[in-house]
Amino acid sequence: RKGPCFFTKRSPVVHLDWMRCLWTMVWIVLLGAGVATARTGTSGSTTVSEQFMAAAPGCGAASVCLGLKLHVVLRGHEAIQTPEWFAHQLSETNRHFAHLNVGFQLTGVTFLSPRHAVVRNAKQRDQLGRGVVRRGELHVFLIGHLDDIDEPGERYGVHWRDRYYKRRHWVVVTQDAPEWVLAHEIGHFFGLPHSNYADSIMNKRRRMHPPEEERSFARREFAFIKRKLNRMLRTRELHARQ
Repeated sequence: RKGPCFFTKRSPVVHLDWMRCLWTMVWIVLLGAGVATARTGTSGSTTVSEQFMAAAPGCGAASVCLGLKLHVVLRGHEAIQTPEWFAHQLSETNRHFAHLNVGFQLTGVTFLSPRHAVVRNAKQRDQLGRGVVRRGELHVFLIGHLDDIDEPGERYGVHWRDRYYKRRHWVVVTQDAPEWVLAHEIGHFFGLPHSNYADSIMNKRRRMHPPEEERSFARREFAFIKRKLNRMLRTRELHARQ
């Protein structure tokens, strides 16, 4: 059985039910527009991706500027967190890395299906970056909820390495992560373990001193990051932007 719109070899004239044909075509166009809107996150005259790009800080005076690609869960036409929230996370990260004269700049934003809003196990962590993460940039995934797979509870973020493609790794942060979490997970990205330095953001223990605003990476951690970054630049795992 032919549908409402079809052509013959003799004549390029649409046959059968004109009204059904017309409504079918309108429906297809509207469906395509809806899919495009969901992917780009259109909000008024400005897309959500443009809002994230406009809000994000640049590398400033840093001599080494590294690209950061953001992948954020989209619910309806809204991102799971605001561009201003992520801009603050990125600004704090650049503040910590300024000691090394290194900065991060947002180079692009893509959107994730709502099914990635809650990540509960290792398989779902793998699925976030598989087929998406490429060499040359740091990839960050902004989601709603992240289960701890080592013990009961949840986490604010994680540095995750694909279990089957070990060279591919990325950072995940949740929508309610404190301002130091992105920098902390990027520390793991550069190979830092958790530490016992009281002044380090890599130290997970609860403590009163020094206050959070005075914490950063410890001196030995800065030296470690510098060596690892130089190696990543040589192997082109990361590219310094001009």
